[in-house]
Amino acid sequence: MLRIEVFPASYGDSFLVTCTGEQKCYLLIDMGFMSTYSKSIKAKLLEIKNNGESLSLMILTHVDDDHISGAIKFFAENEYHEHPQIVRVENIWFNSYRHLQFEKKYASDKVLTDENSFILENLKGKERPREQGLRSIGSIGAIQGSTLASLLYHYKYLEVWNSHFNKNAVLVEKQDDETLKRIQLTDEVSITILSPDINKLSALDALWKEKLVSEGYKGPILSSELMDDAFEVYSVNYNGKDKRNKKLYKVSSHQEVEKIANAPIIEDCSPVNGSSIAFILEFQNKKVLFLADSHPDIIVENLKKIMLKEKIEKIHFDAVKISHHGSKHNTSNELLEIIDTDKYIFSTNGRGKGFVHPDIETVLKIITVKTDRKKTLIFNYKPVHIFQIINNNDLIEKYNYEIIHMNDASVGKDNYITTINI
Repeated sequence: MLRIEVFPASYGDSFLVTCTGEQKCYLLIDMGFMSTYSKSIKAKLLEIKNNGESLSLMILTHVDDDHISGAIKFFAENEYHEHPQIVRVENIWFNSYRHLQFEKKYASDKVLTDENSFILENLKGKERPREQGLRSIGSIGAIQGSTLASLLYHYKYLEVWNSHFNKNAVLVEKQDDETLKRIQLTDEVSITILSPDINKLSALDALWKEKLVSEGYKGPILSSELMDDAFEVYSVNYNGKDKRNKKLYKVSSHQEVEKIANAPIIEDCSPVNGSSIAFILEFQNKKVLFLADSHPDIIVENLKKIMLKEKIEKIHFDAVKISHHGSKHNTSNELLEIIDTDKYIFSTNGRGKGFVHPDIETVLKIITVKTDRKKTLIFNYKPVHIFQIINNNDLIEKYNYEIIHMNDASVGKDNYITTINI
């Protein structure tokens, strides 16, 4: 069995995937906010430890507070890799600034000039974003500093950090025949990376360099522990995301639904989101697509490579985690048309930094996509801002879908954790 547990991560992401076959394999994908970890994730991880088991892999998809803040709290409490207080983590995938340095320009903090050190310390000292509705993000309470990178350094996780990639960046890898490389976690579990590639990570690198120059940084920009820390704090505070005004729709006809659904998208151009680790998880004969906050162009490009190799017109998934909480800028018609699935997973409580997700445009694209399957839209929070539009018997009958959200027993509840069995 493959089980996906969607944690109540506010407007963030966090999933625990359990693959139960000849042996058990646990994958934790993102950790939401510190409140997500304290209220929901920690108990699950202690349960794994008490069963004498460990996390096979933790994937922290990109440097954004609604995906990694909970990991800061976790590593502060878990402490040293070899003597974990909460649970042992066998492997970590996470791209810090050191992994954007494709020429491996790593240096000691001692080589920094006083002026450059001052600039980095100032950037590092910026307050991290606060989860909406909370007065404080809480204290990590373990060591000075509050970055994920600093904790991984301090608690000696370097040997398991991106080890599947020779400690370099987690990114799309091709084999000699130009097909995508599949990473084998166990005899039964494998992962194929779809995003990011070098171009997406280079765009984030360029954004950071532009910021440093604007702050007066001079000389070569080399990776170091201080540089990693400053980069992380800047990235989680980055406010260059698309905040276009949202349209308010009163959907009164099928024609209007299809007009909205068929409209082309303006793609997300955030380098932070573009750096997301998106992938296909395969377990025995089951296949799930996890899209983090990825851009649709690279996902389409790499899915088409798989389709070409396998000589298929659509690629089947047992479930798809929709990108960027259902943002209208991250799910294109082209992407949906090459995917064959009946389960679409949304992770968000409908709030966020200037956002209200999921967007109705994305949901209507999914509802109206042509398929012989009955579509199931799974929300870990009830999407109250669009519920009246999509919970419409005429639309449900015409487009053959159902809506499941946190309050529905059909998905399963455990302390407000949405459980999906595949």
